[in-house]
Amino acid sequence: MTVDPAREAGPPAPSGGRTFHARGGRLGPARRARLDEALVGLAPAELPRGAPAWRLCGRQAPTLVEIGCGRGEAALHFARAHLDWNVVALDVHRGGLAHLVAVLADLGDADRPPGLRVARADALVLLAGLEDRSVDVIRALFPDPWPKRKHHHRRLVQARHVALLVSKLRVGGRLEVATDHGDYAQQMRRVLDAEPHLSGGSVGRRDRPTTYYEARALAAGRSVTDLSYRRR
Repeated sequence: MTVDPAREAGPPAPSGGRTFHARGGRLGPARRARLDEALVGLAPAELPRGAPAWRLCGRQAPTLVEIGCGRGEAALHFARAHLDWNVVALDVHRGGLAHLVAVLADLGDADRPPGLRVARADALVLLAGLEDRSVDVIRALFPDPWPKRKHHHRRLVQARHVALLVSKLRVGGRLEVATDHGDYAQQMRRVLDAEPHLSGGSVGRRDRPTTYYEARALAAGRSVTDLSYRRR
């Protein structure tokens, strides 16, 4: 595992505004100090522009980038099940990252996946600076649905953002998304079906644990939609 200190100033917003809503969750002094010691904000300027995705983890291997990793359950599960992969777990919110960092710190060296990189960063900004066709899987589990119609332009899964994500996928690479919001699920299908470089659709539950946010959705009686698309 490589862990890198969060910057107080977030990365610049991509064109069209941020796709996330900044949450100012409170951390106690000990958790905040632990997080700041463990994480360093990643920005495209910290790597040569056009660097391949594997450079984020420091070793040449297939690479999964998770957008909005939350508390990190899915990223950690994948990294431990695929030790020969790189996993880049990205989020902008301190609370979830602090939880993930604490879990990793408590793992013994034998249980800590070697290819996992945790970073506080805006995924769209970070991905924009990477080499095209250098990511094997891009995953976004339960991105902010921005339920109000006037905020739909901030959703992650829309044509201009998907075009960026697809440009970073290798041919044969996968874009995987999940949501518990019915209207957003319909939009996701429309946008992804319309992207000429993608093919796919609804799938059964992927190989991932039930995340904290998914558990809340299921407890509230909401159904979950999983979509998986492969780059042509």
